[in-house]
Amino acid sequence: MFNFSTYLNLKRGGKLQMGPLWDFDIAYGNVKENNNTYIKWVFPSGNLLSETQWYTRLMKDPAFVAKLKERFDYFYSHKIDILNYINESAQYLRYSVVENEGRWGTLYHYTYKNYDIWGSYWNEVQDLKEWLNTRLEWMKTEYDKL
Repeated sequence: MFNFSTYLNLKRGGKLQMGPLWDFDIAYGNVKENNNTYIKWVFPSGNLLSETQWYTRLMKDPAFVAKLKERFDYFYSHKIDILNYINESAQYLRYSVVENEGRWGTLYHYTYKNYDIWGSYWNEVQDLKEWLNTRLEWMKTEYDKL
């Protein structure tokens, strides 16, 4: 079983909820370490969450699965909007990237935990979009089986 950095919150009189989302340092295929312990996280296919107690139990609940599929379908139907948002954000941040590179020098060099070095900011952006598109397509295939 794997453990993840996870927050849960409970508002007075409400239901226990997961969130907020955070801690993406090993997300989007940017890490290889520990003899590929996170191999299912690195590739856009696979579901490391399925090896956790919470997720395993939740996937046995038909109401949860229905909500999961409904929420995923919403984002999948807006995939083009998400990819366009990445383009717009990348364009907006382009000058900050120059300043960040001047200060920290991480874009063209190995930085722990980032495994791949793509040679330019725009290559990094393109890789993110390709990874995300592949991940969404894999998730669509898997969720359609539920």
